[in-house]
Amino acid sequence: MNSKEIIKSINSIYDKFRIMPNLRLHMLRTAATSELICDNWKGPKINKFDIITVGLIHDLGNMVKMDLDSENGLKLIGEEIKHVDYWKKVKQEIILKYGIDDHRVTEIMIDELNVSNKVKFLLKEHIFVKNELTLNSDDWELKICAYADQRIGPFGVLNLKDRFDEVKKRYADRPNKSVHNKKFDIFVECSFKIEGQVLKNVSLSSDEINDESIKSYLTKYLNIN
Repeated sequence: MNSKEIIKSINSIYDKFRIMPNLRLHMLRTAATSELICDNWKGPKINKFDIITVGLIHDLGNMVKMDLDSENGLKLIGEEIKHVDYWKKVKQEIILKYGIDDHRVTEIMIDELNVSNKVKFLLKEHIFVKNELTLNSDDWELKICAYADQRIGPFGVLNLKDRFDEVKKRYADRPNKSVHNKKFDIFVECSFKIEGQVLKNVSLSSDEINDESIKSYLTKYLNIN
């Protein structure tokens, strides 16, 4: 599928892979933030549809790592807590089919969608722990994908400082997470520098990228049939 086809089919894709509502909303917010940036872009030529697609599908495999047992984990799923037994069953079925490694599960699902090589590249390279490479890259699509993703918290758009404070708190007791990487502070510093690079090419300030400004985009994605 090309990027335009994925965008038009996104809710069917989420249904196919049985993605929880809160995880869907995270990816939709990332895509909405990406589109807002693209629509206000004044820099070098970019492929808007590839960037949006990355936002829409970048965490498809995260179902296998959803915490559906702890109090903190259950807070993140909102009203779906009343269906938690169903989602536990779905999680186990996805693990049986695709495995336990969320990154690998995402890769397999992406392969099933037959996305372009460029989208595959952006999906693989835009992640937080590769911020040093992203900062020094001349790929503006990569920078936008990384920046948009790193602005989205569990319940909406956050500025970078609040986003990383939230991440450190949420994963304080999970030693396998990037917050415990010895280079975490370097990655954070790179994120702020990437933000500076992106915003120099956007007719928006950081504060103007918020839940209200992405609302119309989010509504559009939610209403795709």
